[in-house]
Amino acid sequence: MDDTHGTPTRSLSDLIAMVREHGVSGLLSIHGLERLELLRWSDAMVESYGKAFQRNKAIVMDERLLPCPKPDLRVALKVELQNFALKPNVEAMEDLARAYLNISRFQPITPADQLMLEELNLHAVPVVELEAAQGATVTEQEQRFMDCFRTFHAYLGMVENEKETLRRDIDTFIHALLEPGTPKNKPS
Repeated sequence: MDDTHGTPTRSLSDLIAMVREHGVSGLLSIHGLERLELLRWSDAMVESYGKAFQRNKAIVMDERLLPCPKPDLRVALKVELQNFALKPNVEAMEDLARAYLNISRFQPITPADQLMLEELNLHAVPVVELEAAQGATVTEQEQRFMDCFRTFHAYLGMVENEKETLRRDIDTFIHALLEPGTPKNKPS
């Protein structure tokens, strides 16, 4: 709620926590200058996220490239989604839902793993001579490629697991936003 001097009474971090903890009902309880402050913040976070995503188009990226922690970015995207649902702008909502799922592509990557992932991106397929491929020995380059690929595969599993969690979360949020008070899975 806003005070009589026209300033928000709750801090931005309190507003973010309200949306994170209470979803649509928390978001709908924010009005006036607090709502404006939350929208300004979410606009800035989503814009920065879009720029980070465009600069780094790898399948797996370091989460330190994000403009804020993942839970806060999820809130920013939900605030923007709710804003476009009011207009209604289905295309923008679909873009935001995709952006929400793509948060999964940002993972906590160790420096050593980062080097392996970058090496894999630079050298997509190692040059393997036919004779070496038929023999039982593996060259250092081939072993390094296999190690890099195993590292990538492990992170890819993390991406896919998180993406499924994010999909359920955003589906539930959108359902609550567009069809409040109705069960998500209506009986046939």
